Amino acid sequence: SILENAFNNCSALTEIVIPASVATLGDATNGSAFTGCSALSKVTFLGANTQMLPADANGIPSSATIYGFKGSTAETYASDYNRTFVRITTVASGTCGENLTWTLSDEGELTISGTGAMNDYSSTTAPWKDYNNQIVKVTVGEGVTALWSTNRSQPFNGLTQDFTISL
Repeated sequence: SILENAFNNCSALTEIVIPASVATLGDATNGSAFTGCSALSKVTFLGANTQMLPADANGIPSSATIYGFKGSTAETYASDYNRTFVRITTVASGTCGENLTWTLSDEGELTISGTGAMNDYSSTTAPWKDYNNQIVKVTVGEGVTALWSTNRSQPFNGLTQDFTISL
């Protein structure tokens, strides 16, 4: 949790990213974490269920744009208190080969793109392993030449949801 007045009168604070591990921001009785943060213009929530307290229009400055996931508490707060909301569509991303990248969308689509062969990964070493329970679709770009080598690694074996693959 980030308690009330954590950033009290930080008038030079312009942006903040709230990690997914933060369950509560502010305090229902004692107030907002952003009291006096007049320059705060961008608040990004990486978690879908961060509770913002107090649950009123004073929690985040009215001039701030709120970034978060579709259906999140951040989206609800922005809607309830007439704040600008921008949907985050990329949950995570990284590299998975010399010239390959991966991105995971908020809709659960893992996209592998670029050119060349993917590095060898097992279900426990794949760079997206922390998101296995969110992946419902795997899309492989046309420049990808191999998803694994002859040792038959299984980079998608750890996915826990039913999923589809588009090659």
